[in-house]
This record gives sequence, structure tokens and C-alpha cells, in this order.
Amino acid sequence: MILTRQERKNLVLDLYNQGRTYREIAKAARMSPRDIGTIVNNAAKEKEMDKANEYQDTHRADEKKQEELYLTFSTQAYTLFSKGKTPIQVAVTLNLGEADVTRYYKEYWRLRQLHGLYLAYEETEGEIEPFLKLYSLSKSEGMSTKHVINVLKIANGDLPAPENQYNILRNEVSNLELRNVNSNRTLQNLENQIIASTQILDSYNNTCEQERRKIDCLYSERMGLKKIVRRFKFKCVKYPLYNWQILQKSFKDS
Repeated sequence: MILTRQERKNLVLDLYNQGRTYREIAKAARMSPRDIGTIVNNAAKEKEMDKANEYQDTHRADEKKQEELYLTFSTQAYTLFSKGKTPIQVAVTLNLGEADVTRYYKEYWRLRQLHGLYLAYEETEGEIEPFLKLYSLSKSEGMSTKHVINVLKIANGDLPAPENQYNILRNEVSNLELRNVNSNRTLQNLENQIIASTQILDSYNNTCEQERRKIDCLYSERMGLKKIVRRFKFKCVKYPLYNWQILQKSFKDS
């Protein structure tokens, strides 16, 4: 019976898979060992090729599955970010790691056209907390973005300079406040001294008034004595015989 080329090839491969030797296969298929080796090698190459193709198909399927899974997680993450959820909340909700959540967050920024924020995040290697603190501080102090920009322009690239100037002015204000306190104390002391001096002056005025009254009394007494002396002299001149009696009477009258 004459076999076709394909039938002979199939016979060789069947016998080879059964563990027959090349001599046994050559006798059964009536072929040379070299042709048998060619058929076996080609079959092995075809088998390897089929395995490679199968692997590629499986890999493509896995990649497609991963891509579908990625799209599912990314879509859910975008939705959560758009609702104001934080990366930690998204990670907990979707059971994702930090790397995946960070990647979705960056993509969300790009989708929202937050290029400036994304670039700042990249340039600072994720250390944007100081900028957030600056924003919160400026907002709490009622400073607008324009005010912050003006401060930076005034600093002219030398931020410690206005800080030092601020410290100098703050020290000057403290010194002025201290001087003001001391001045108030000095003023209070002067007012107390004025009050004490006024009281002393009032005391002196009262003493002077009392002395003046005493002087007036003494002056009145003096004038009375002068009148007595004048009357005495007059009577002594006019009535010399009765000087003693007149003198006694004059003193009694006074």
C-alpha cells in the first residue's frame, strides 16, 4: 500500500510518540533516518510555535483582562475623587495600594486640567503640604492670592529679609510699649507728687491763715494798748495828782 506524504508524516510522528527508535520507524515507514529526523524536528518546531502562539493569545487575554480591570478601577477612582473623597478613602473603598491610588489621582488631575497642581506635585516630589499650609494661613489672615504674590515680589527672592525686618519692627514695637508703660508710671508718680504737694500747700495756707488771724488779734491788742497809753499820758499830764488812781482805773477799764 502506497502512503501519501501526509500519511507517512503522521505515521512517523505516531511511532515516534510511541517511543520507537529511528530504525524501527524507518523499517515501518520505509524512510531514511535523515528524513525521519527532519519530520520529527519540524514537528517539534511546529509544536513550539503552537505553544508560543497559545501563550501569546493567553497573554493578550490577560492583558485585555488587566486593562478592563484597570479601566474599572480607574473609573471608580475618578468618580470617588470627583465626589471629594481623599486618596486614603479611595484606597480603602477600592482595596487598592498607594501606587495605584496615586496614579489614578494624578490621572484625575490631568483630566480636570489641573496641570499646575500636577506639575507642583511632581516638582516637589509629592511634598505639597507646605503650600497647603500657606494657603490655609493666608486664607485665615484674609490675604488674597494677589497679596501673597505682592509679598513675594517685595521679598525679591530673599524671604528672610522681610522676616528679619518684621522681627526688628516687632522688637521696636515691644520697646515702645515698654517705654509707654514706663512713661505712664512716671506720669502717675508725677501726678501723685502734685497731689501731695497740693495737700502740703493747702496745709501751709491753713497755717498761714491761722497765723494771720493771730497777727490780727495781736494787732488789735496792740491798738487797744496804744489807746490806753494815750489816755494814760493825757490824764497824767492833765491830772498829775491822781496819776496812780487814774492808772489803776484805766487798767480796770481795759
